This record gives sequence, C-alpha cells and structure tokens, in this order.
Amino acid sequence: MKVLHVIDHMGLGGEQRVVQDLAVMRAPDVAVEVWSLRNHQLPGVAERLAEAGVVYRTMGFSRTAFFAAAGLRRQLLALRPDLVHVHLEYSTLVGALAVQSLRPPWPVLVASVANDPYRQTALHRLIGRRLAPAFSAHITHSGGIEEAVWRAYGGRPRRVECVSLGIDLRRFEPARADAGRVAEYRRGAARVVGTIGRLVPQKAMHVLLDATPVLLRADPGTRVLIVGDGPLRAALEARARALGIADAVTFAGYQEDVVSAYAAMDVFVLPSRDEGFGLVFLEAMAMGVPVVGTRVIGSEDAVDAGTTGLLVPYADAPALALAVRSLLEQPGLAERLRRTAAERVRRLYGRDRFTGQVEAIYRELLESRTSARALAPAALGG
Repeated sequence: MKVLHVIDHMGLGGEQRVVQDLAVMRAPDVAVEVWSLRNHQLPGVAERLAEAGVVYRTMGFSRTAFFAAAGLRRQLLALRPDLVHVHLEYSTLVGALAVQSLRPPWPVLVASVANDPYRQTALHRLIGRRLAPAFSAHITHSGGIEEAVWRAYGGRPRRVECVSLGIDLRRFEPARADAGRVAEYRRGAARVVGTIGRLVPQKAMHVLLDATPVLLRADPGTRVLIVGDGPLRAALEARARALGIADAVTFAGYQEDVVSAYAAMDVFVLPSRDEGFGLVFLEAMAMGVPVVGTRVIGSEDAVDAGTTGLLVPYADAPALALAVRSLLEQPGLAERLRRTAAERVRRLYGRDRFTGQVEAIYRELLESRTSARALAPAALGG
C-alpha cells in the first residue's frame, strides 16, 4: 500500500503531529511519503521522517490553489499512490482538484478535518460541501467535529469517521523530564500554572492572562508559564504588562522539550475557543498534571469533566481562575483527577492505537475499491 500525506505546511500544529505519527508508525507493508505544499517547517521534522525511512518533500507552492493543484497533479502522475490523505483546509482543496484532474483509476482520497467547519468562512464551507463527495472518507478527531462536518457539508460526505488521537506514551513520562530544565521553568515559584500551544486567536491565551490577577491575589508566589509562539505573542506580552502581571508570566517561546515544561507545571490550562481534539491535554495527563479546559468542541472529547479534569465556560476568566484555584488548593481533588486521567490515557490513547485505526480505514477503502472493480465487468456482462 502506497500512501501519500499532503499538508499545508509542517510548522507548529496538532495536525502536523498527526502526519508525523501516521508516517512513522506505519505498518511494514505501507510505503509513505509526506508532501508539504509550502516550505515552512519546524526544526527536526525532515530529520525525524528521514530516520523513519519516510520520503519527505517540500513543494514551495504559493496559496494560489489552481496553480498548486496543477503542480501537485504532475507530481501525482509520477508517484501514482494508492491513497492520498490530505490535511488542513488548503491541502484539502488543492488535493481534491489535483486528484480529480487525473485519469482513472484515481487514488483513494481521504481528508482529515482538524478544525470546526463553522469556524471557517462561509466560502470555505461552500467549497467543502461541493467537494465532499470526492472523498472516500473524512476523518475527524472528535465527536463534535464529526457532527459539524455532516451539518456544514449538507450531508454530502460519503463517510465520516471519528478517530481519537494518541500520543507517544514512552516519551511522556515524568521520569524523562530534565531536572535542570524543570528548575529553569519554575524559577523558584511556589505554584506554576502552565499552558502549551500556538499563540493564535483559537487558543485564547488572553483569558489565562485575565485570570492571573485573581490567582496572584490568592497566592503572590504563583507563576504562569506560556510555552509556544505565534503572531499574537507581542499582543499577549503587552496585555500582561497592562494587567500589571508581566513579572509573574514567562513567555518561553517554542520549545522542543515539552516534557520538562509539563513537569514544571502544577496545573495545565488550555482556554481555547475550540479544538480539533486537544492533544496537549493527553500529554499533560500522561505527565500526571491536572488539567483545566473550556467546555467547547474538541476539548470536551479530550477531557471528561469532573473525572479526568475540569471544564469551564469559554472566555470566562473568573471561572477559569476558580477552577485553577480549586486544583491548587484541594490536593485531594487534584490527585484524584490526575490519577484517573493518567490511567485512562495510558489505556486508551497510545499513538499505535490511533495509527492502527486510521490504517484499518485505509485498508477497508482500498479493498472496497478493488471489489468494485472486480464486480464491474460481471455487471456489464449481465
């Protein structure tokens, strides 16, 4: 089975991690290539894929879809994959146009839907609705997005599958944290409330900043650790200064060693307005850190409220502060949640389970296509 993954870019993001996991954890009979339409990528991506024997290419395309589709078509003619799996909105459009421009037999076409379609523009939803029947399957990572895909695309998808994400359980173990790095992150603080994510509107990091004055009034020794980078970093730093909390907040930027960052946290917070799933929740849980999220699409799949973590309404800074304080000030509650969460993650959310489920979908789709081709001559003869 020859599988091609096509993605907008291999920079920071959850779906980029998904692509790497699917490529690296493939079955022995699966040959994989990863094509990034644009050249943007995180350090180490090419090296990790090469080490796993995965062909990785950056295409250098602009965001002009039709020109990119023509370029991708030429590359597809040379590779002739059995299945093309597209990830993120730009690649979905370009990939569908390129595959449909080929002569049959076409490769099986699969799309990952990592974000809520209702957070896209009306034009994006219209395009998604028109293209939906071209895909043999849409794969989502949360039940909320699965339902949204059916509604936003007018019931036109041929098949929608929800496959929960997984993580590398061998990597996210407290024992793997670097003690020196943990101490650097904590900076002697009595309490550390942390988060990891891109500094973009979706992650709503400003809500955590707005909750910080309440946390500091409860305990001036509290510190907030924000790991990640993005276009909103300068604005968030300015907001921290305006709130008078700049000395209590550390903007650590992008960090490859997130294991040590998690180990430095007493509570993990992700105040997003929506999530594809919230992979970082699983990572924090595996590291034994109690979590607080928002009651929004995606996060509700990753966090079982009251059992594996706490959920609060979106954009409610007082509620967020109260939830964080309850975990900091009630050790029994924090211990119960983190133990249950860690056990559930290790039982249900290994990345081998995730990649195995996706590959099972691939095989079923390819077998269905083979069966349909075998039946076609008999049907014509009858």
